[in-house]
Amino acid sequence: MNDAQFWRLIDVLRARTDPAAVELLITELTALSDPDLEAFATHLAKAVHDLDSEALFAQPVDTDEFTPEDVDEDLFVAVRCAVVAAGRAAYEVAQEDPGELSRRHDWQIADAESILQAADWAYERRTGQSWTFAPDWETETSDKPAGPVTPPFEADASEWIDVDYHFDADEIADLSDDESWFGPMFGTGLDLTQQLLADTTLRQQYAALGVRTVSITVHFLSAGDEAPKRVKRRADAVEITVGRHLSVAVATSPQLRQWMDAYLRDSLTLGLGRLAARRSSPGR
Repeated sequence: MNDAQFWRLIDVLRARTDPAAVELLITELTALSDPDLEAFATHLAKAVHDLDSEALFAQPVDTDEFTPEDVDEDLFVAVRCAVVAAGRAAYEVAQEDPGELSRRHDWQIADAESILQAADWAYERRTGQSWTFAPDWETETSDKPAGPVTPPFEADASEWIDVDYHFDADEIADLSDDESWFGPMFGTGLDLTQQLLADTTLRQQYAALGVRTVSITVHFLSAGDEAPKRVKRRADAVEITVGRHLSVAVATSPQLRQWMDAYLRDSLTLGLGRLAARRSSPGR
């Protein structure tokens, strides 16, 4: 895939990043072969990466969605995605003249970061499987010079796992105000993470696949919500995103610890399986 082909696909968005626009892009991407889908994801990651400059970050962003003081390092990823979504001409102007970012007030920022997941969703829709490909370009905001991602420094073995929780279900999120539940639950999560950190068998299994650090993101969902199940690898780090349906009855029961331990270990097993399958796949 060359630059022209990449930007023709971006043009499907018509400078929009709302769910309907991203759905149009996903539909186009489902028709691509695996190599072309990987090439698209790589072009996109590099385009977003190449906008990661102090000059652009310093520009005030004033739109219907955001005011200048809203934009921090996390939101700057979405800002850069919005610039890419605006098309090749807008992208090249902003790259050459960062002031363009503040002159225009029609950037669609709020949902812009979702375009980075479009290829993942297209692959999963076409194959029914999670996509494990990760481009060799970092998209997070940093002060690193432009260039491909380089392997991180050796991580402390005692910190090889990180777990983050998101309360997507309203009924569960409401419980977070109840210290009688949320405090013990939070403590249980920390305790279980410490147990996993000490599990040398799991760590060695990941190390055998060239992985040093694993990040698990768990979404607590209501029954019926679609549960994500993704495994992404970048250099020697792996990101596992999963969803679990959690009821108030389980959240407030003595079985919560056993339930949490099971899904954390299931998540790590999922990661090992996906990575091993990718390694053994022909042409990979």
